[in-house]
Amino acid sequence: MPPHIRNVHSQKALPSFTRASSSAIYAAIDLGTTSCRLLVARYSHNKVHVLERCSRPVQLGEGLNHNGFLTEEAMSRTLATLKRYVQRLKRWPIAGIRAVTTEACRRAANAHDFIERARRETGLALRIISSREEAELALESCSPLLGVHPRFIDPWLPMAVVNGEGFLPNRALLFDIGGGSTELSWIRLDHASSRHYLIGTTSIKLGAASFAERFAHLPIQDAYKAAFQQATQTLRAFEDVHCIRRDIEKGNVRMIGTSGTVTTLASVALELGHYDRSLIDGLSLGRQTLVHALKKLYDMPLDLIARHPCIGRRRSSMVLFGCAIFDAIQSLWPTDRIMIADRGLRDGMVVRMAREQRRKTSRRHRRPSSSYLPPGAFAVPS
Repeated sequence: MPPHIRNVHSQKALPSFTRASSSAIYAAIDLGTTSCRLLVARYSHNKVHVLERCSRPVQLGEGLNHNGFLTEEAMSRTLATLKRYVQRLKRWPIAGIRAVTTEACRRAANAHDFIERARRETGLALRIISSREEAELALESCSPLLGVHPRFIDPWLPMAVVNGEGFLPNRALLFDIGGGSTELSWIRLDHASSRHYLIGTTSIKLGAASFAERFAHLPIQDAYKAAFQQATQTLRAFEDVHCIRRDIEKGNVRMIGTSGTVTTLASVALELGHYDRSLIDGLSLGRQTLVHALKKLYDMPLDLIARHPCIGRRRSSMVLFGCAIFDAIQSLWPTDRIMIADRGLRDGMVVRMAREQRRKTSRRHRRPSSSYLPPGAFAVPS
């Protein structure tokens, strides 16, 4: 059994304040250490309306821990995926598009060469974002969940909890476990004004893929324990600054997880025959349910993990290392239940583009133009 896990709290919703035209279509590309993700969506009534959403495992950061460079093979795989995305985008009347890249390119010595090559070969203007902006975009996408009444499919939770009775927390902890790094945001919720404020954020340079490379020489149980211990030790600095556990002991924290790790755990807990975002996003699960799902994966042979319909061969070697980071988070900050968010940087980028278009439209006192590109955006390559 892996180290102890617990879970989290949730209550009523904090609405956001911006509405944008439902006609404008935006595209966002998030190039991470392991995956390249595309989202095409509209934004209206404070909600991202998905038109197309896809993800491909490009493993851009493969070998990065050993040599500090993006390999030719990894760059070629990634560029092939970006070219496919560009072709897909030609089917949509895109009003704005942004593409960002995160930890792998923040660390790689040849990242700017890769970005220039991507511009030449695909026409896309990839931008390396800081860990702070990465956390802010994740928060932007999850802000509607900071107060929304959660959906429960959890036999372990008592009916009083399911009905949402009890104390309304004014703190939230949002975490995003990636392939190359893990971002955490500590948030103050102001229910009176229906606003939230970012108190602090951190990015630890530990992720599912980087741990998988670092501990590949160890038996999986030893590797899991080593990853858990290192993640716990690194995360403790954030606790020392913000004293999050004190608020958790008062039942004053809502916890939200957004990443492939927590969505995978939720899928395993629900025993889904295939991944279904509509069943996962916004779901709140309890401690015993998540413990059972993690233990099930921990005890499962690698070949069975690879055949799991919600994991697959490409992610099978990394999923337990993401679980080790999740385990460390829950051990440091043991909450009653956790809300699962299948949303992230792409959704945050769409929200920002829509808001910027709305502000520009207000300044010019005219209807938004379909040719509008917000600052830093770029046209879909022809």
